[in-house]
Amino acid sequence: MPRANGKPDVAEAGKAVLQQEQAVGPPTPFTCPECGGALWEKKDGRVNRYQCHVGHSYTSETLVSEKTDELESVLWSALRALEENAELRRRMAERAAKGPSSLIYMRDRYEQEANDAQERAVVLREVLTNGRGLKRMVKTAGAEDKARKVQTQSVRRQKGNGHARRKARTRD
Repeated sequence: MPRANGKPDVAEAGKAVLQQEQAVGPPTPFTCPECGGALWEKKDGRVNRYQCHVGHSYTSETLVSEKTDELESVLWSALRALEENAELRRRMAERAAKGPSSLIYMRDRYEQEANDAQERAVVLREVLTNGRGLKRMVKTAGAEDKARKVQTQSVRRQKGNGHARRKARTRD
């Protein structure tokens, strides 16, 4: 089926037309919303077009629209995954609580992980439904980064101390 400009749709016309059209523009860092392939940018009159190796083609406006839809879909999937993760951790905590007393520390860990996942899910839901949770999400991420750095430094110190002890033992 021809496009509005009279040229055949590359995705439908086949490889020969595709090879002719691909050579007209530089590659971009963008990927095709439909197939995930790399996009090339080319001028089509006064309009910039983006086209993948399969032949899917977009104007700047349609690419932004498709990418926005793609992003929203990914964020909703992330929300579902966080909520499922929280529920699974809660169930693991319940099972650990019913087990031997030696598993109590596992129950506490699973409960904390469930709470963390649920908190992230709440923030993400706020972002998706009203956009006001974005600042909170950024603050939460910043606090997690700081905690990770402190934990990493602590682990490095412990490893360093163990290394020094091993060295001392080998000298004895």
